[in-house]
Amino acid sequence: MSSPNSWLQILLERTGYRAPLPPRPASLCQSCWEGPFAQHLALLAPPLARNWTGVGEGWAVETAGRYAYTTTWAKLAARARAGCAWCKLLLELRGGGGEGGDGDGERVQVTLGRNTGVEEGSTPANTQDFVIFLDNEWSLSGHAYAAADNPAAPYFVARPTLLDVGSAHALNLAKTCLADCVHAHPRCISLASSGTDPTTTTRLPTRLIDCTDPAHPLLSPTAGQHGQYAALSYVWGEPQPHSTTTLNIAAYTREIDAASLPRTIRDAIRVTHALGLRFLWADTLCIVQDSDADKLRELARMHEIYRYAHVTVVAASARRVGEGFLEMRRASPAVTEDGAVLPELSFPFPVSPPKSKSQRGGKRRAPPQVGEVHISPTHMSSIGYSRLPRFSLAAEPVSARAWCMQELLMSPRVLLFASHTLLFRCLSATRHVGSALRPVSRLLPETHALPDALFLSPPPALAPPAPDPWAPDAPNSQEWERLHGRWAPLVRDYTRRTVGFPRDKLVACGALAGAFARVLRTEYLAGLWRATLLMDLLWQRARPTWIDGGGGRGRGARGCLPRPGGGYRAPSWSWAAVDGAVDPNQSTVESLLAEVLGCEVVLRDEKLLFGEVTGGFLVLRAGLIPCVRGPPVDEDENEDEGDEEDEGEDKDEDEDSAPSGHYRLHLQPTEDALQRDADSATKNAGEISFDCADDLDVARMWAVPIRLDDEYIDGLVVAGVPDRLASRSWMMVYRRVGYFRIYDEKLHNAGWELAKMPLVEFEIV
Repeated sequence: MSSPNSWLQILLERTGYRAPLPPRPASLCQSCWEGPFAQHLALLAPPLARNWTGVGEGWAVETAGRYAYTTTWAKLAARARAGCAWCKLLLELRGGGGEGGDGDGERVQVTLGRNTGVEEGSTPANTQDFVIFLDNEWSLSGHAYAAADNPAAPYFVARPTLLDVGSAHALNLAKTCLADCVHAHPRCISLASSGTDPTTTTRLPTRLIDCTDPAHPLLSPTAGQHGQYAALSYVWGEPQPHSTTTLNIAAYTREIDAASLPRTIRDAIRVTHALGLRFLWADTLCIVQDSDADKLRELARMHEIYRYAHVTVVAASARRVGEGFLEMRRASPAVTEDGAVLPELSFPFPVSPPKSKSQRGGKRRAPPQVGEVHISPTHMSSIGYSRLPRFSLAAEPVSARAWCMQELLMSPRVLLFASHTLLFRCLSATRHVGSALRPVSRLLPETHALPDALFLSPPPALAPPAPDPWAPDAPNSQEWERLHGRWAPLVRDYTRRTVGFPRDKLVACGALAGAFARVLRTEYLAGLWRATLLMDLLWQRARPTWIDGGGGRGRGARGCLPRPGGGYRAPSWSWAAVDGAVDPNQSTVESLLAEVLGCEVVLRDEKLLFGEVTGGFLVLRAGLIPCVRGPPVDEDENEDEGDEEDEGEDKDEDEDSAPSGHYRLHLQPTEDALQRDADSATKNAGEISFDCADDLDVARMWAVPIRLDDEYIDGLVVAGVPDRLASRSWMMVYRRVGYFRIYDEKLHNAGWELAKMPLVEFEIV
C-alpha cells in the first residue's frame, strides 16, 4: 500500500484524527483497513482533477485529491474469499464477480477520490460524490451519506432518505426547517415583512381547528384574533360526511369526534400539534359546506388564507382524504434503464472524536470509533448507469386537483408529504427534510414558483407595453411582460388538473388570478387579460402528452374531450370553457389582424372579481373565411407543411386515430382562385385544433385571422349560434370551436389577400 499523501496528513491533523486505528471490523481485511480505509477512502480530500486522455486510454487522474494504491487481482480474489467486502466490490467492478484466481498476478491500480459535487438541482449541497478508477477506467461513482446518529455523521453532508415521515423525529426535523426559514432566510423574511407580518399581526381566518389536544379537536371561531396557524392542502377524492354544516357547527365548537374524521384530517391535526402550532385551517371543517353565503365569504379570502399561513401542510401522496399521509414510505433504489438495481453499499468508516473542552490541556481524548458510510451508486461498470430516483410533483395525487395548485403556490412555506419522503419548500429553497440526498430539480419548475413581485405589498408600479408598436413603452414595461409571461405556464399546469364541480373551474385559480391582477393592473376576463386579449385568445388544445412522473406515473393531455356538462362556466373564447389540457399562447406580437371592440364578463357575485362567471361576450372586427374540416393530422408526421403532394392527399385514416382533435383545415377558395386552379381547394390546407369532440362534425365554420407571423397566420375557428341575440342587434353571433394555423402562402392559394380581406364586426359568446 502507498503511504498517505501530504494533503491527507494535513487534513487529518486539522480534523483531529490520530493513530492508532480502531480495531479492524470483520468485514474488511487488514490491508484494506490500514490502507484505503485509514485514508477515509479519500472522501475527505479535495475534489479530483480529471482529464480525458482519449478513447481507449481512459481517465488521467491528477495526484491532487486522490488516494491510489497498487495490488494484484489474485490478492483481491484471495481476500474476497476470506470475507473482505471491499476486495469483493473491486472484483465485481472488474466484471464476472471475481474472475482472477490465485494464479492471476496481473497488477491493478486502484484510485479513489470524490467528484466536485452532485447533479445540479440535487440536495443537500456539497454532498461527497465518491468515485473509483481501476487502471484509470471509471468503475464506480456514488453519493456518500451517513445516518445522523452514526459516529461518521460529522464527516458527511447527506443523510438517508427520511421514510418514517410521521415519526416524532421526522416532525421535529420539519419543525427545525420551519424555524430556520422564519429566522434565517433573508429572502423569506423580506417578503414576509413587505406586507403584513404573519408571525405577529395576521388576522386569523373566520374559524380554525384547535389542535391543542389532538385527541379532542374543536372548531374555534377566531372573532378577529391575530396569530399563527397551519393550512392543509389535500385531495378530497370522496364525500366527507363529517364536514361542518349549519346543523353541527355549534356542537363542533365544543368538540369534534376525532374518530369520525378521515385519516388525512387526523394526520394534519397531529402534524400541526407537533409543529407547536395551535390552529389548523382545513376547508371541510372551516367552511360551512351547506351555506352559500359562508362559502362566498371564505372564497373571497382564499388568497389570504394560504398567503399568510405560517406553514401549509400538503398531503401530496394521498389519493383521497381517507388514506392519510403519515404512513411509512418505501425505499426507492436506483435502477438502470434496463431495470437492473444498483445496490446500496455500506462500509466501516474510522473516526476519532475530537477533544472535548474537558479533554484539552493534555488530557486523553476519547478512543477512536468505527462508524459507517453508505454509498448510493449512480454508476457501476459491472451493472450500468443510473441516477437517484427522481421526484416529480406532477406524479403526486395532489397535482391532479385544481384547487391544490394555488394552495401550493400562494403558501410562503410548505411541508410536502410526498410519496417517497418529506420535503420543505419556502420562497428561498426546496430541500428534503433530514438532509437526505435526492434530486429535486423537478419539484419546482417555473410553474411552481411565483415571482417575488406577487408577494410584495404594495405591489410594484408596472404598466403593460404600448399597444401601438411605434409608440414608446411605459416605464417598467419589460418587467410587466416578464411577469405576464409567467401566467401561461400556470394555465398549462392548471388545465391538466380537475375540479370536483365544473362551476369551480375559474374559482379554483381565483387567488392566483387576484395576485397577478394586483401586479399587472389590467382587467381579468375569465382567464385572459384585457391588455393582451387578442394574443391570449390564441390558446389551443394540447396534443396528447405524458408528463414524466418518474416510475411511470404522471399526468398528460387526454385528447379532445366532449363539451363539459354541469352548466355554464365560461365564454367559449376562454380556456376555462373546456375540459382537459390547453397550451396558452406564449409567442410575441408580430402583426395583429383583428381588433377588439368590446369584451365583458358577467360575474355571479360582483364582489368576487376572480370568481364564478355566468356570462360574457367578445366583439371583434376581423375577417371571416369559410372553411371545412379535412382529414386527421398524423401526430407523427413532420410538421413542415411545405410538401404539397402530402397535403393534397386525403390519408385513408380513421377519424378516431386523431384523439387530440387535430385535423386538416381547408379554406373555401374564392371564385378567382378556382378559375386559376381547379385544385386550389386541396392546396390551401392549414390545421385546426378542435376545442371539444362535440364540434368535430360542425358543418359550417369560419376562420378568424388574428395574427400574422413571418410565415404563418393563426386565429380562431368559429361556428354560428342560431337564435342568439348579440349585444348589438345587427351583429352576427358566433361561438369558438377551435384554433387554426395556416402558412401565409396557403392563404394566397385560396385567393384570400390580407390587405383586401373585408373586415366585419361580430360577437363571440
